[in-house]
Amino acid sequence: MSEPTLWYREDNFDTRVPCQHDAFSFQVTVREIWSRPGRADDLTLAVAARREPHRATVRRRLRVISRGCPSSASALLEHKANEELGHTESVANEPGLTCTCSFEVIPDEVLVEQLQKAERDRLAAEAGRDAVTRNLECLEHIKGRWLDFLRQLSRDPLGPTIAQLAGSSEL
Repeated sequence: MSEPTLWYREDNFDTRVPCQHDAFSFQVTVREIWSRPGRADDLTLAVAARREPHRATVRRRLRVISRGCPSSASALLEHKANEELGHTESVANEPGLTCTCSFEVIPDEVLVEQLQKAERDRLAAEAGRDAVTRNLECLEHIKGRWLDFLRQLSRDPLGPTIAQLAGSSEL
């Protein structure tokens, strides 16, 4: 007797879950891989009957994890969700039916805008600091060259004449 064929079905759904302190939320895309041995029609019917209760459970468990993550830690939530909820689970009262979830997380759109502004401000400040540093280095180089020139001028027999021509009798 041959082994029954194992059928797979992929579904996705999006959900929002709160961040720590409930100030923002995370946008989560959940990818579900449903599987069951037997006929493809059996899998389709079983998934249709169990999809919403399963998703409600995933949302509830995801909320528990997300409330422990700061609003800027979407990568942390994605890692924790995949680590804690991303394993294959058998579906209760449905022999052979399993579901494996994976999670993709992005931060709240309002937070993304704020993070982008903060990053632009940081980059502008960094560029300004770098420009000032380069200008000071250039000024230091020019100062050194002028000091060398003036020291040589004091030893040069034509130094007093050059200084007089430059408009400084005390040089």
